[in-house]
Amino acid sequence: MENCKNVVILLAGGSGKRFGHKMPKQFVKVLGKTILEHTLDNINSISSIDEIYLVCHSDYIEKISELISQYAKIKKVVAGGDSRGESIKKGLEAISHYSDKTKVLVHDSVRPLIASAVIDKIIQMLDDYDVIQTVAKLNTDVIIENQFHHREGVKLCSGPEAGGLGIFKKAYQLHPCNSVLEACLSVTLKISTVESNPENIKVTYADDIAFVERNLNK
Repeated sequence: MENCKNVVILLAGGSGKRFGHKMPKQFVKVLGKTILEHTLDNINSISSIDEIYLVCHSDYIEKISELISQYAKIKKVVAGGDSRGESIKKGLEAISHYSDKTKVLVHDSVRPLIASAVIDKIIQMLDDYDVIQTVAKLNTDVIIENQFHHREGVKLCSGPEAGGLGIFKKAYQLHPCNSVLEACLSVTLKISTVESNPENIKVTYADDIAFVERNLNK
């Protein structure tokens, strides 16, 4: 199989409106570091990851540049777009000169607790599938559009979302939407899932900080 890089496009462009804080949530400090730094500490230490491209709002490029000098795997900070989908597309454009066989993982900077074993499994499975969606288990049954669904038959989309660069480029030329899985369904059905570690939450609300702090202390 053709040798290729394993690259993370790390999205750090969220506004954090639901979080209720003056600064975007990726810059909120937990145990003396920003959430972004905790995520980078984690991703940068995973041996199977070769490079990181960090995508953020243009207003925060200078601020982020001050935080990241110690992370050797960061190759570039890229100005994002007006939506998650546009920011993913900007990240893909930044690595478009790489081989189409490059394995790309799109991850949110406010998911600091992703396990290295999950990352390694995703990268391994990309040898056999075009796209891998990380999923989380539900702990209760749900109702979707007035239809009952047992929790065993429903999974929540988590992160990262991963795939081959060639597939991602085709998908985002056609349909640059916020969900990588939704975008890629237009170009491939060779898709599988990997179960996330339970700690891998996306920090969305202020109450999530306490959960992250407890797990970082572990």
